Amino acid sequence: MAEINKKAFNWPIVDYVDGRKVFNDCSSDTNTLNKGLSVNSQISKKYGSKRIMKAIFKKTKDHKKHFTATGYTVNKNRTKMLLIHHKGLNKWLPPGGHIEDNEVPHEAAIREVYEETGVMAIPIKDDENDLALKGIKEAQIPRPYALMYQIIPKSKKDVEHIHLDMVFALEADDSDKITAQYKEVHDVRWVTRKSLIDEYDTFDSVRSFARSMLK
Repeated sequence: MAEINKKAFNWPIVDYVDGRKVFNDCSSDTNTLNKGLSVNSQISKKYGSKRIMKAIFKKTKDHKKHFTATGYTVNKNRTKMLLIHHKGLNKWLPPGGHIEDNEVPHEAAIREVYEETGVMAIPIKDDENDLALKGIKEAQIPRPYALMYQIIPKSKKDVEHIHLDMVFALEADDSDKITAQYKEVHDVRWVTRKSLIDEYDTFDSVRSFARSMLK
């Protein structure tokens, strides 16, 4: 059995390409991480996604885990997606952040979108499994569009750790006033499907969502 190149897993980030789970490979150098160098196809073809996932879990089993939520927000006509230009990563991304102690996941995604953009979004209803709950002590809440396992590199503020990111598909009015949170973002824009896929520097997971959700 071929040995997996450990160097390729310095900063693997779970990503999606055309609905398939793959991985971005980024070195421990911050500049390289920010460029988002990807060897997705090379690693996936050689080792397969299941082996890659096992290798990542083994490497990070003792890492502390943070629960986060991200709002992948589209307009009502499904022609645009709301993106921020992230200062730290220097990429165009959906708003997101840590889930606070008093929040359920979809509330955190909605809050992050509002805090970073000034836009109020709501979850897009899906055909979720109905548990037919009848009591008053439990209830179903909106489920994530996807779950992401992300290795976050060491920084001045924290050690290398894991983000268990719950991605929510949200909807908002693109005529709402945008108010960017300039402490964390450079800019906020509604972006069309073609522009996002062809022109914007973002992660494959965002492009995959745009292909699926936007006209």
